[in-house]
Amino acid sequence: MPLLLLDIDGTLLRTRGAGRTALDHAFVRVHGWEDATEGVEIAGATDAGILNDVGRRFGVVDHDAVREAYLQELARLLREPGRAAPIEGVHAALPQLGAVAELALLTGNWRVGAALKLAAAGLPDFGLRGAFGDDSADRGALVPVARERCGGWPVEEVVILGDTPGDIACARAGGARVIVVETGFASASALRSAGPDLQVADLESGLDAVLALLTR
Repeated sequence: MPLLLLDIDGTLLRTRGAGRTALDHAFVRVHGWEDATEGVEIAGATDAGILNDVGRRFGVVDHDAVREAYLQELARLLREPGRAAPIEGVHAALPQLGAVAELALLTGNWRVGAALKLAAAGLPDFGLRGAFGDDSADRGALVPVARERCGGWPVEEVVILGDTPGDIACARAGGARVIVVETGFASASALRSAGPDLQVADLESGLDAVLALLTR
């Protein structure tokens, strides 16, 4: 049985930009910087990496204070009705994926932020096992962390499910296989150019192909 590491934003759920909005609000609260994440690539990044990118433009970032303010703002935004929702087909797909693979998380979200988003969308948190943005600002370093946390899984049995070229690069850096869905902000052509092992439109229409890869 393989270990399937699940990305969150754009793969399992959408939050209508809550993450970026919460970060921008946090930077205003802590540093007074308006529109701090403008022009910063959020999709496929880690939260700590985003703070580093903003710091290169504005100056020294108080990481602890911004993180705390961000989590408060995120929790507030996610209480808005309809703000967070699972992507089509995810609810139905998860039990079938869990029947053929061990499920855990690999996300650039800080662990608390990941828990907040999953709860708001009514999705399981998989025991919050895996790797998170707390573990490294470099997403490419997260596969070994997830493998160790999940019991030392052999790398040849690890598969990432994501929605960005960053997920593909992360998998390659860690020696894992990777499946991508076209439900995030990345274009189908950009995903294809990054060379995933499997690319499907979504988990609703592509579930049979995903299950086939996981069980072969």
